[in-house]
Amino acid sequence: MELLDDGIIKRSRIIKEGSRRQELKVYENANKDEAKRYKKQVKEDLDRSIGLLNKAVRDNYA
Repeated sequence: MELLDDGIIKRSRIIKEGSRRQELKVYENANKDEAKRYKKQVKEDLDRSIGLLNKAVRDNYA
């Protein structure tokens, strides 16, 4: 998982309360600044993709 590998989030395992065997994986921010940068980059990529899709629709279906 890229976010784990890049140290942006960390994963820990806990045993569910009231259960001896049910294990839960918990994810949390490990580096808030990196998480913000990653979120900004994803938003920019999505905005660019939406623009390309809208252009393709206009060019081919308008």
